[in-house]
Amino acid sequence: MQAHRVTWIARRHRGAAAEITHLGGNNWVLSSREVAARIRAGMDACGDVFIVEDAGETALVQVERDRRGDPQLKTVVGGVPTDHLHRLPCRSAPRVEQAS
Repeated sequence: MQAHRVTWIARRHRGAAAEITHLGGNNWVLSSREVAARIRAGMDACGDVFIVEDAGETALVQVERDRRGDPQLKTVVGGVPTDHLHRLPCRSAPRVEQAS
């Protein structure tokens, strides 16, 4: 099992809501969809785990489904939902060049 410490996020604003698009740490960046896929894969095998350390607590990043059924990331400490992910510093999303 590999634990990845999340130290920042990137957001895209959609109206009043802000959607997390990317998560990053020390020398790594992944889209929120890739993080969700790795977490789901880890539920069946010893895969990747993503954590957020804040205020002396270590929160586990988990995946839930929103009202539309899309994966949404959340953090929990001891089974209790937290907002550790949203309190992380926000950076610009990495630019991805489209293939022509």
